[in-house]
Amino acid sequence: MTSFWTGKRVRLRGIEPEDWTAFMGFAVDEERLGDLLHPPRSAEGFCAWAKEQAVTKSDGDCFSLAVEALDTGQTIGVVGSHYADPRAGRFEYGITMGAGHRRKGSFTCHPRRHHT
Repeated sequence: MTSFWTGKRVRLRGIEPEDWTAFMGFAVDEERLGDLLHPPRSAEGFCAWAKEQAVTKSDGDCFSLAVEALDTGQTIGVVGSHYADPRAGRFEYGITMGAGHRRKGSFTCHPRRHHT
């Protein structure tokens, strides 16, 4: 039996403290997109953030998960849900893939649709 969180190319898992270097790389990639610019953060800042995320429990329907390549075990992205309001039935989500891993089908999805 396979896990719901594991696909053909990637698996979603909790963020680990050693993921900080990948997240620092994602921040550099996002700077190049140009639509949102954050002030520079130190390596220690990314390290502390990853350590904090590794022990943080999900807040209801809000969570962040690392995207890990099955063939290499490398952290290649992150996916998360934010501002979930189950009462209103809405939420926001974010997906970040490292620049070297985009357009390779790692995050191709086949949504399940339920019609009544």
